[in-house]
Order: sequence, then C-alpha cells, then structure tokens
Amino acid sequence: MHHSSAAKHAFTFALSSLIAISISHSLSVCTAYGASPTRRVNPQAELLYNKADPKDTTLATRARSLQYIEQARKIDPDDPRYQLLHAQLLFSFEEDEKAQILLDKSIAANPQDPSAWSLKANLHLRRHQYDQAMQAVDRALALSSTNVNYRLLKARIFATQHKYDQANKILEALMKEQPTVSMFRDLHCDIAKNQKNWPVVIKDKTALISASTSRKMLSYGYHVYGRGQAYMMLKQYPQAVADFKEASRVLQYDHGIAYALLDAYKAMGDKAGIASQTRYIKQLEADMQPP
Repeated sequence: MHHSSAAKHAFTFALSSLIAISISHSLSVCTAYGASPTRRVNPQAELLYNKADPKDTTLATRARSLQYIEQARKIDPDDPRYQLLHAQLLFSFEEDEKAQILLDKSIAANPQDPSAWSLKANLHLRRHQYDQAMQAVDRALALSSTNVNYRLLKARIFATQHKYDQANKILEALMKEQPTVSMFRDLHCDIAKNQKNWPVVIKDKTALISASTSRKMLSYGYHVYGRGQAYMMLKQYPQAVADFKEASRVLQYDHGIAYALLDAYKAMGDKAGIASQTRYIKQLEADMQPP
C-alpha cells in the first residue's frame, strides 16, 4: 500500500472537516443571538466578544479569538453567549472537557440557542456517543429545522454508524435543494465508496470536478484522483490513466498518485507506460532525498 497525502484525503468521514464546518457555522450563529434583555452588557466585554472572529477558522485567528473571549469572560463570566463562544473555540482545539463545562453552563442559561445543541452533538460524536449526539442534533433541528449544517451533521452521525440509507435520504434532499454545495456530495460520495458503489462514486466525483472553480486547486486534484481510483475498481483503466495523469499535474509530488498511475499501466500491460512511469518515480524519490 502506498501512503500519500492524497490517500489521506480520499474517501474518509473526516471528523476534522466536520469540525471546521460546524465551528464556522456555529460561531456565526452564536453572534446572532443577542444578550438576554434581563442582563446588562458590559461594553468592554462586548467589544472583546465582537473581536473574536467567527468566520475565519485558521489556527492563528482562532488563537487570537480564544484570547479575546477569555478576556471577555474575565469581565463577565456568566453571559451564555460568551460561554458558548469560549466552548466552541476550546472544542476546535480539542479541549473537550473544558468545552463541555462551559457548554453546559451556556445551555442551562439559554437552552433556545440551536448552535449550542449542535456543538453538544459534535462533542458526543467525537466521543462516539451516537445516541446522545443524535438527541442533541435533534434538539438543534427542533429550534432551527431548515438549517443545512444541522441536517448535514445528522447525516454524518448516521453515516458514522453505517446507517447509510438514513444518511443518504438527508443528503439527497440537501443536494436537490442546493446542488452546488460540495460538502453534501462529498459525504454522499464517501458513503458510496464505503458501499463499494463505484458508479455512484464516479458520478459524485464528476459533479465535484465540474463544480471546481479552478483546475489548480488541491481539492480539484483530489477529486480527480478519487474518480481515477473508482475507475480502477471497475477495471476501466484508460479512464483511470487519464485521471491519474490530470491529478498528478495538480499534485506533482504526490507519490500515491505516481504509484497509482504505474499500477494502471501494469493492469493495461502498457510496457512503455510502465517504463516511463518507473523512471519518473525513481526521479521523484531522488528529488525528495535530503541533500
């Protein structure tokens, strides 16, 4: 088995991507809920709270946001919005126990915030507590029934339990409503791969490739590579070769794709292709050696 960065991205229920999606959404929702009218807002704390950027999930920005919300909570530790935002940021740094404490306080003070229940579902999901995760996401959906992120989260909980029919029912409805949103089809494709339903994988990957805004993006390369793998499973080797060549153009130094192309040439009995690709791999490995 050849390990590669592309292989790590292909056909997985990547919880990290789920976290990125849910955190980005949840933080933006959090700011939409105003402070309780029965509580007086401290202007200094509110300024710090508003400086915590809920949209950018890069590591550096999240670290700054964590500092801001920690300062805000020193001034006003009891505001449920601050508790929730603090919990979300701690969750993104995998400090789940601390996040849980703050989240429980926030929910106790404001049980009508669906983003808090979504975060609770993600905490349970990361702990493989699927019944509790489902109960929490259903609470979020009861408060915001049309929210696509909560619906996607429910589909992921089903998928993680291999309840693929239930997951696909949600995903197919989402894809029909919003056909250009890639994260719905990504999970649908992952399920098809786990079911070894290669024609559906090819259909989904083709749609994701067509929706790519640039043929230079890494995500485009991974989608092409994934479709090539599905073609290999169906023994459609010329199509696989074409995809692996295109993926290699984008992901030039990925050994996994290089070996996948070599395997495709071997399956076809293409001696010239085997020789050429073998030379390329030797050169690629030589170039990767330290000086």
